[in-house]
Amino acid sequence: MDKPISFEDAVTYARGIIAWRLQEGPLFNPNSLNPNTVLAHSLQSDGYILLLKNPEQLVEEAQHDSKKYLALQYGIAKMLYLRKPLPPVALTWLVDHLQGRTWAPKMKQGRPRSITAHVWIYFLIESLVKRGLTATRNEEPGRRSQAARASACDAVALALNEVGHSVRTYKSVKEIWEKVPKLRNSEGLIEPGSIY
Repeated sequence: MDKPISFEDAVTYARGIIAWRLQEGPLFNPNSLNPNTVLAHSLQSDGYILLLKNPEQLVEEAQHDSKKYLALQYGIAKMLYLRKPLPPVALTWLVDHLQGRTWAPKMKQGRPRSITAHVWIYFLIESLVKRGLTATRNEEPGRRSQAARASACDAVALALNEVGHSVRTYKSVKEIWEKVPKLRNSEGLIEPGSIY
């Protein structure tokens, strides 16, 4: 790995990504989210990986599970985009889908509308970790140095605060960092770290 990113550069990077996402669409406006786009980024990765690992199981589960149905759709789209051959069971499902012979299972109610923003915040933190920052502060008792406050969660919190987002504190960003992998596991999807 090259030289780790500095904290100041990490804040600038995070602010740039957030500004780009604000221009692209409703990421930070939970009132305008379409429920079908919830977890779209992770569903695409998960669907692609599940199609490679066990396409028969994914197609079977997609008949009863709305998240797996979306993962299957996004996974097939990614495979087509990458010009990868579709597994036969996925190709059959796609033909049935295009001919109107498949229906998405009903989505369960109760998903917080802020989840898409939380997933993007999670991936932003993860990208800073890959660039050399620690995810969270070194919070051992008695260790409160300035360096301990230069984590990816600190950088993202500062950038979010600068653009006026409601998630503005280290504590709230750290909670997102800890919550998203658990949420993805509870939905039966692949843990984020396992796809890299």
